[in-house]
Formats: sequence, C-alpha cells, structure tokens
Amino acid sequence: MPYFNIVAETNENTVVTEYEPVKRRSDQYQSEAALEKEFIRLLCEQGYTYLPIHTEEDLVSNLRRQLETLNNYSFSDSEWDRFFSDIVANKNEGIVEKTRKIQEDNVQVLKRDDGMTKNITLIDRKNVHNNSLQVIEYSGVKSITCPAIGNHHSGQTEISIPEMEITNILS
Repeated sequence: MPYFNIVAETNENTVVTEYEPVKRRSDQYQSEAALEKEFIRLLCEQGYTYLPIHTEEDLVSNLRRQLETLNNYSFSDSEWDRFFSDIVANKNEGIVEKTRKIQEDNVQVLKRDDGMTKNITLIDRKNVHNNSLQVIEYSGVKSITCPAIGNHHSGQTEISIPEMEITNILS
C-alpha cells in the first residue's frame, strides 16, 4: 500500500510524494559493519553528506567550517580557540548542559578580537534548510580522545544524525 507524504502545502496547492516501501527481507545475518554501511548509504540518498573523520583535529576543523558557513563569518584562530573552549567544549559543563545549549539556547555570543560581540548560531531553527546534514563516521583510528566528544576506539563507528551529531560533538 503506498503512502503519501505532504511536501508543501498552501491554501491553493498541495505537493505530495508517493512512498512505496521496498518489500525486502533478509534471512541472512547482517554484520554491524554491513548495517552501518547501509544506513550511511540511505542517509546519503536523503541528502546527507558523507564525511570520514579520522582525528580529533578533523572533527574540530569540520565543526569550525560548519559554524563559519552557517554564520557567514570567519573566526580568527584566537576567536575560535576561545569559542571552542568556552562555549563548545566547556569542561565545566556536562552532557545535560551541552544538550540544553543546543536545544534551547542555540545562539551563543562570541567575543571578537576587536572587543565587539557577535551572535553565533549553533543550529538555525528558523530556517532549518540553512543547516547542513552530515553523516560522520569515526573509524580506522587507534584512538581519538577529545574532551568535546569523549573517547572513541578503533573499530568503533559512530553514526549520528543532525542534532544528535552536534550533541555528541559538544558532549
């Protein structure tokens, strides 16, 4: 039985898509790696960008690029270091505080090098299409220890989706 999803709706028009589930069942064992690979493929088909992350530096650099793009602002190195350590990876905050920050207080204040302040949006809630969707796979590394994300060990793959990914980066 097909399903219809509303894509856009106005007083005069309605745009719908038809979704017919693929009826496929596997009677074989699927490894965790195969499941993760399939999940990544499905997310990429839905508009997510695949990004392999192999080091803490790559993870932090990616976050910086994403925030610079979202806010149309280039951090100086000292501004980024301050913003990252004070706001993103604040050692005095736990997972609850960092999650609240993203979900309820997603605009943070950056103190610029010139003494002025600038609002930095972590997630654009008003125009959600301004956010970029990434599927990030941590694999092939001996160990990543990052105060912002916790410990990840070789062979472990972490797949997260939009808000959860930023929560993981901030926790």
